[in-house]
Amino acid sequence: MHAYLEGICSKTRPHIRRAGFACIWGLALWAWAGAPLDAASEAAYGQMEVLARALFYMDSRAGTAPSLERLVRAAIRGMLREVDSNSRYLSAAELQRWEQSSEVGELGFGIEGVAGGFVVTKIEEGMPAQKAGIREGDILLSVDEQPLQGLSAAEVRNQLMGPVGSQAILKLKREGFWQVLRIRLERIPQGLSPLETYWVDAIWVIRLSRFSPGIAAELHKRLFEARQRKPESIILDVRGNLGGLLQEAFGVASFFLPPQAAIVHIENPRKKDSRLEQTTSTQNIAVEIPMVVLMDGNSASVTEVLVAALKDNGRAYLLGEKSYGKGSIQERLLLPDGSALYLTVAYFIRLTGAKIDGEGVVPDCNLHHPKECVGFDKLMLKAQTPPPEGSKDIWLEWAVAWLRAHGRK
Repeated sequence: MHAYLEGICSKTRPHIRRAGFACIWGLALWAWAGAPLDAASEAAYGQMEVLARALFYMDSRAGTAPSLERLVRAAIRGMLREVDSNSRYLSAAELQRWEQSSEVGELGFGIEGVAGGFVVTKIEEGMPAQKAGIREGDILLSVDEQPLQGLSAAEVRNQLMGPVGSQAILKLKREGFWQVLRIRLERIPQGLSPLETYWVDAIWVIRLSRFSPGIAAELHKRLFEARQRKPESIILDVRGNLGGLLQEAFGVASFFLPPQAAIVHIENPRKKDSRLEQTTSTQNIAVEIPMVVLMDGNSASVTEVLVAALKDNGRAYLLGEKSYGKGSIQERLLLPDGSALYLTVAYFIRLTGAKIDGEGVVPDCNLHHPKECVGFDKLMLKAQTPPPEGSKDIWLEWAVAWLRAHGRK
């Protein structure tokens, strides 16, 4: 392979500048490999020769070839799609924007994969998507001029998020409109506060929208104050919580589980390595209070770790819908041009042995089918369904009714 690359480079570099870059890139791969090579390495670098030759042909002979930089980015993103749906690539400019921002921004709508694309769902009130006139049912075609064909829902959600203040250009198709809609939006903070607490009679409700830095310490403070009022029970509402910092989620779990209680296994299948995460022995201040968790399909990542730990320890009753199913950890690996790979290196495994990634956490009662939940028929008589316009949160009402009727699971 080395001789092949040197031959190609010696012939092309004087005449074709971009092809010269392709040759340099191929030679760099060879230099990185070292010598001697075993059979496995020979096979691997045989495939690198295929990649280098394909890049050379596209760069030097294609009639409408993009820039070499775009070709390399596309190759990396294509390879990542073969790895898993949660690994991703950030260009140097994208990575710089992330590092300069202290907070993740969002646009205020969800998406679901459908045949041939992604449909817009759950427009959030007061968020950029609503203000720009985006509607539920619109078909999302591209994000920042990048088509979405071949991408997973997780990859599209990653593209929609970005640093606070950054802009996103969306192209959408709307039923009844022949022209594609092109909308520019600015990402804003994910809600004013990730933590909201209030009382419903003697039930203390915790609304936790993300695991941002310091959230566990703030919840600990509020929980200590709430105990002075002796709550009969607790509702932990993590609907729409896409995750955040793992250690913050572990800290929250420690408030509701006994000392040294198991939380989750973290496994690296390639290294055949596994470790068990447990609660601390100093934060367990609400282990005896009856508890319900409200969750939905946008409860993801470390949020799923938390709700799974509460369910698997028999600590809380889960109401809502199956969680998203993002149960993996990504490591950032910097590349020579300042860009970065975020590669999945480990997975969360529940105490039952079940995976979270790709499977999610199934609630004890799916509130889309409440009649199938044991003991829910009578509760439904107390809370109308579907709720009338302007009414309160029906799922929250059912959670309150469940706690009043059943207490601890």
